[in-house]
Amino acid sequence: ARTADVPVPPQPNPGLDWIERAELSRHHLVHGIDQNGVPYFDVLLRRPYAEASHSFPDFVDLTGRYWEGTMLVHEMTGKPVETEPLLRQRALALFSEPDGLTYNPATRFSYHRSDVTGFTRVLFAMARRAELEPSDENRRAVLAAIRAVKKIVPSEGDIAWFPSMVYKGGEWENLLPGPGGDAFATLLFIRPLTEASVVLNDQEPLDFARPPLERPARERRDRRRRPLERPRTRPPGWHCRHRRMRDAHRRPLHD
Repeated sequence: ARTADVPVPPQPNPGLDWIERAELSRHHLVHGIDQNGVPYFDVLLRRPYAEASHSFPDFVDLTGRYWEGTMLVHEMTGKPVETEPLLRQRALALFSEPDGLTYNPATRFSYHRSDVTGFTRVLFAMARRAELEPSDENRRAVLAAIRAVKKIVPSEGDIAWFPSMVYKGGEWENLLPGPGGDAFATLLFIRPLTEASVVLNDQEPLDFARPPLERPARERRDRRRRPLERPRTRPPGWHCRHRRMRDAHRRPLHD
């Protein structure tokens, strides 16, 4: 999508009007996706013209975010967003595998896998739909997605954890051992599970969220019982190497 193909969005008025801000976001929710309903993750500015470009988060992660965004704009402004049906269709079509998880398709910039980040964003959108459009069908869809994840999450007694960010071919990739696992993946799931529990007025999602929370709480209790240890010393020159690595990430990328 080129800059010339997209109309210039209106400018906000001074002050903070939430309804006005929601109306302004409509512009991006309509023009920030391609003709197939896939949102754009990147905008390439180092070109003769600014150009939107796809990347791997577009298929699941951004699809869930944009779908939820269209529902929130509709709720706040009272006017539907024209791309909401297309985004909803794409998001629900992601549940095409027998295991009930969402999967990225195999393309030149992504490979066939299920990632925790994308799944949580779609789960958020499904919970939002169940809140704004209450029905048994929408309720069952949220619970079915949660139960699909519950089947693949390892547990040990009353503690459960997410061992990785990526699930593919019936197993976790680059897994981290339990009961620690991948803390970031675990935290990503806590909020949509608690949100689903509130929206559905159902204890099941909250019961699934509680075991991952038990691990850090138990670790804090264990640390209180252990004597204080002397901090580890950094190797000579560590700060210099750290600064070089930090600055390397700040350098502009060239085509």
